[in-house]
This record gives sequence, C-alpha cells and structure tokens, in this order.
Amino acid sequence: MKPHAHFIAKVAGLAAVACYGVAVGEPPATQPAGVVRPGGAIEVTLHDVQGPGVATTLRQRVDFRGAVVLPFAGRVVVNGVTTDRAAVAVAEALVRQGVMRSPVVTVALFEPPGQPFPDVIAAGEKLHVTLFDLTGPGTRLVVHAQVGDDGTIAVPLAGPVDVEGMTEADAGAAIAKAYREKNVIDRMTLSIFRSSPAK
Repeated sequence: MKPHAHFIAKVAGLAAVACYGVAVGEPPATQPAGVVRPGGAIEVTLHDVQGPGVATTLRQRVDFRGAVVLPFAGRVVVNGVTTDRAAVAVAEALVRQGVMRSPVVTVALFEPPGQPFPDVIAAGEKLHVTLFDLTGPGTRLVVHAQVGDDGTIAVPLAGPVDVEGMTEADAGAAIAKAYREKNVIDRMTLSIFRSSPAK
C-alpha cells in the first residue's frame, strides 16, 4: 500500500489534482510537492487526453521564463507556483484549447533547479522527444537524441532536424514541420524534455 499526499483544487468546474506518492522502503521517484522554478523539471500527467482511462505522463523542463510547453495544452506559465496550482494552470489551458471540458491533471516536481541549461537548445545537449501517433493512433514513441555538432537531431521518418539555438517550442514546431514536409503526419503532436545540458 502506497501512502499518497493529494492536493485537489476546483476552479471554474475543473478538477485539477497535483499529487505525489512514495512507497515505504523505496526511494522517491519524484521530489515532494513544492514550488516550481525555472531550470527545474516537473512531471505532468494528463488523464484521458489520449483516450478513456489513458494516463499520459510527460517530463518538462521549466524554461527561463518560468513556462513549460505541453502537447495538447500549449505554453503554460508555472513559475513560482506550487504543484497543485501548476496542475490547475495546465487544466485551464486544456479547456482553453478545447481539448477537454473537465480535465484531470497531476503535477509533481521531478528535478529541482541546478543544472546550467542555457535559454535555448545547444549542440551536445540531450533531449527526450515524445512523438504521438507516429506508429499508430494513441501511441507514444520516445526518442532519446543528442544534438550534434551541426545542430541537428535525428527523428524517425523525418531525418535530421535543426534545433540548435531554438526554444523547446520552436524546436517542436521545426520537428512538426519536418514530418509535414515528408508527408508523414500533417499535424504532429510532440513533447521535448531537455534531459541533460551540453558538456
């Protein structure tokens, strides 16, 4: 039995949940609930977005402006708020985008600020790119890529894509454009997590 701490907020009819759980005798998978800061990382779970009963969990680096860019929700400012308030902000964004009327979102701190990430993606940086529906409806493919000296990363079926000097949002748009130009997927939904800075 895992003890859980839950933070529940209802805003304008939305159920937004930020939670964390730690099993007795096991190291915590995420940091306890706290305040979200630039440079840190959060783990966001979107419930039922990809289908009934489906939980879509993503890790996101908070950029220098205090925002994250999430698939389905877009850019969401989370700087200086607790994880429960961050969950509400993501839920509200999903409603604004017309994705869901009553989204349920969970948010936990995954990594505190500390690693020196530049404002934009640099050569040598390691990225986790999550591609939705590439291998079939409702699927997710996670690509672990390192930005090469030429500033590109390789993504399946689209080839090398230049991402150096871009924000996560701009890099995501560049990857989506590559899939569109290759006639693979007209509107690619994806997520980028900056996992490790350049050495």
